[in-house]
Amino acid sequence: MSEQTHRPGLWPVPGDGVLARHGDLILLSSLDSGHLVDVLLDLHAQIASSAGDGRRFADAVADALEIDAMSGRQADSAASQPEPAVLAFGPAGPGLAVTVSGAAWADVTTAHGVQRITAGQPGILLRCLLRSPVTAVRAGLSPTGDGEIHTDRFSRLDAGTVRAGGLGYFPDGTSPVGPAVAAPRVSRTTS
Repeated sequence: MSEQTHRPGLWPVPGDGVLARHGDLILLSSLDSGHLVDVLLDLHAQIASSAGDGRRFADAVADALEIDAMSGRQADSAASQPEPAVLAFGPAGPGLAVTVSGAAWADVTTAHGVQRITAGQPGILLRCLLRSPVTAVRAGLSPTGDGEIHTDRFSRLDAGTVRAGGLGYFPDGTSPVGPAVAAPRVSRTTS
């Protein structure tokens, strides 16, 4: 397996969503529901300020998405607004906790290869825990995402919030590339 070196960090990909970072807690969201985005950004800041880990963050985002879906606000406007595409992740033990919904997706690279994480169809919320150390995450808000993320080397996000439609995240700077050898161990819970 060959290795490609990428500078460590979080790299936004231009787009119409929002990308936020507090430490190693990352949130990528469409802007379909302004109120929901505000709720998610507030949760993000709150959990980061209380030294929460990725599992707590991913679970809180999943809970907020479930509450939003159950509130009926989405059902009333389903014809006019698509389901929000949301990806939230952060470290959990040696691995990564992830929540994904809507059209969002993530290609997560570990020593075992690359695993695509996606909700798969409307109305599904996916929570998962990768138990293997992660070397890269490439993600987007559009279902047409092909995993080929093109980042701008001058647009590294160390903290804060920017407009973005995708991301490249390289925690330690080295990302194995090439065909997947085997899927990493993933524990999935759908809601």
